Amino acid sequence: FYQIERTSGVSLGELRQHAPSEKAAPKSKLGGVGYSVTMSGEYSQIVAAFDELENGTRFYRMRSFTLDRGREADRAVVLLALNLELLRCQP
Repeated sequence: FYQIERTSGVSLGELRQHAPSEKAAPKSKLGGVGYSVTMSGEYSQIVAAFDELENGTRFYRMRSFTLDRGREADRAVVLLALNLELLRCQP
């Protein structure tokens, strides 16, 4: 996430790791470690952060996300909250 912050220009707010999934979905060997993350930036920076996630080296399962308009009057800020799992193969 810090690499996404560095390359896209967004500002990370809160980053929380959740307990890993103990069992994979039925007929799947993928399990994951959950994360909740908030970030803010201009619209183009948020799009760049999504692009970094989409084209990155890790697979993930996005559980939910929200976009909100920021409260800064002098610039157009967008707030993004993500809830996702970074996936890994389970034996």
